[in-house]
Amino acid sequence: MIKNLFVSVIVSTVAGSAFAAQAQSSLSLITKGQYRITDRTRACAPNEMCSGAIAARAQVVLNLPLKGCLDSAFVSYNLSTNEQTGAKKLVVNAINIHDPRSNTARCIAAPIAIKTIDLQGSVMRDEDLQVEFVQNLAN
Repeated sequence: MIKNLFVSVIVSTVAGSAFAAQAQSSLSLITKGQYRITDRTRACAPNEMCSGAIAARAQVVLNLPLKGCLDSAFVSYNLSTNEQTGAKKLVVNAINIHDPRSNTARCIAAPIAIKTIDLQGSVMRDEDLQVEFVQNLAN
């Protein structure tokens, strides 16, 4: 019984390592995509009466190309503002998470992931926002 338990632990450890290696190799960077700014609305800030000072909100909708029909995307971002011009820069880090079932699945249309990022603080025009996709994880 102890021998079987030991073999079971070794098998599950090797299988877990193989799964981790497969998961690690099935992630890839999405270096380009399309975006649009939507929902440029003004809304009351929390605990304000909406009489004078109001907070602004905009949404950036990202259309990210995926490598497979059943793949998904993980997105993180950083928003910075140029203090002199007020221009905003959104740096997007998007990762394609490969689903092994995508190797045999047939796509009806090009696979994309749609992700929405809420931006607080200003109702902006398209030219006020620069969107960049991370090109290399080493930087």
